[in-house]
Amino acid sequence: MFLSDKIVLLSRRPGSIKKIFEIELEHPRDREDEEFKDLVSEITRAIDELEDD
Repeated sequence: MFLSDKIVLLSRRPGSIKKIFEIELEHPRDREDEEFKDLVSEITRAIDELEDD
């Protein structure tokens, strides 16, 4: 997430695209920035939801 401009979440078998995150934060990114932290939380939640399915 720190270096990416796009993150693609894939489902388990069969692999299909579940969600695409377009990262529009400027480089270099500050890991302490609230917008960055919010994005990390959102992506982490999406990953957790995929694991629950």
